[in-house]
Amino acid sequence: MQKAFGTSLDAGSAEVVINTLGETLWSPGKNDLSFLVNRGLVVIAEHQSTINENMPYRMLQYVCRLFENGVTDGKAVYKRALVKHARPRFIVLLNGAVDFPDRKKLRLSDAFEAVEGYEEAALELEVDVYNVNEGRNRAILEACAELKGYAFFVSRAGLHEKGLAAQGGLSRKERTREAIGLAIRDCKDAGTTRTRSPFSRR
Repeated sequence: MQKAFGTSLDAGSAEVVINTLGETLWSPGKNDLSFLVNRGLVVIAEHQSTINENMPYRMLQYVCRLFENGVTDGKAVYKRALVKHARPRFIVLLNGAVDFPDRKKLRLSDAFEAVEGYEEAALELEVDVYNVNEGRNRAILEACAELKGYAFFVSRAGLHEKGLAAQGGLSRKERTREAIGLAIRDCKDAGTTRTRSPFSRR
């Protein structure tokens, strides 16, 4: 059993459909991961090493395309009957050398120009950003072995690179290559070989 958004999800019986986009409405770029749970919850997730304040807008692009793909009858939205959609949830997993709280919400309305007399926005989209660096949001890391291992790898690589930089004598590229090798060794010593992001496209 895994806890998902306050509910219990049985991995053996839950219906999970991967629906990651191949393109967005206006660009050929792909999103990292999207999946539909039990036909009622659509989760759109991104993994980033630096924070991007434009994620609510990007998520809006993604979810519009997913909703568009989910309407099999293109004329249905022009009829009287309500067209149902899966309930969306937007998530960013942040892993990198950044000073960021454990959790923060990014809102689409923050990007709207201020207009006197119109404080409330008629359109809103919220993205939950979770800091998944080693030592942060432990419950999330403990629930995902790949994410925990990757967080450990990134942490060790960063420490080794700082140490090599202090010693001097190596170029930045050489330091990075050496730090990655040392971090992989640390992962093996710690009993984990999870050195790739869970969102990496293999």
